[in-house]
Amino acid sequence: MINVIIPITSVEKGYAEMIGELAFDDELNVLVGICESCQDKIVFDSNVKTIVFKDGTNKEQMINSLSMLVLAGKILILRRVLGRKDLEKFLSSNESIVLGAKKKRNKVEGKKEMKEKE
Repeated sequence: MINVIIPITSVEKGYAEMIGELAFDDELNVLVGICESCQDKIVFDSNVKTIVFKDGTNKEQMINSLSMLVLAGKILILRRVLGRKDLEKFLSSNESIVLGAKKKRNKVEGKKEMKEKE
């Protein structure tokens, strides 16, 4: 069983499609947390467990609350909308922890550059 936790604080294009695709998989336990102001903008399938939170609740608070409803098995937390290919990669992964972070290209300063700034 894979538990999919999706916190929604603002409605973005693609949430309804992504959740709709997940709802038809019997091996997934889809848990959605959504703010009061967003709940009328997205319609969910009956297979999706939806919890409505007060406006102003952040994604981390939603994730913590929804984690109480997790069944035995893996957990997938989707903080943003993912395309079909990315979803399939995450769901089929055998890794214990997988992150979908964007790569940041920051310049690493050397000792000489740091001394010049001081």
